[in-house]
Amino acid sequence: MADEIVFSDLPITAASTGEMTLEEAIDVSGYDELDLMLGVQQLAAGATVAVSIITAMQKEQSAGWVTAATFDTVSVAGTYQKVTVRNFLRYVRYSASVTSGGGSFTLTGLARSWR
Repeated sequence: MADEIVFSDLPITAASTGEMTLEEAIDVSGYDELDLMLGVQQLAAGATVAVSIITAMQKEQSAGWVTAATFDTVSVAGTYQKVTVRNFLRYVRYSASVTSGGGSFTLTGLARSWR
């Protein structure tokens, strides 16, 4: 079984380093694997964006979140990357690091269950 997983309905605009809010963290406890696609739509001249998927057992505080997967750093708009995540805890969210003016990206994919 596979369900669509969407981190944001609209492109995510980032001007600096930041994380998806704790309230928006996605419960993936019913899944075994995530196939995620990062699409970088816009980047300011000379900007780069680095996106990681972070995971934790709770979403009440920022402490205890660890990196489950990392996309390659992107410096060109129109770039797409896929990553498969198999080792995650109950919740996932993104962490983005953007330099030199920022940009926008989308993060979507499929959550799969083998049960």
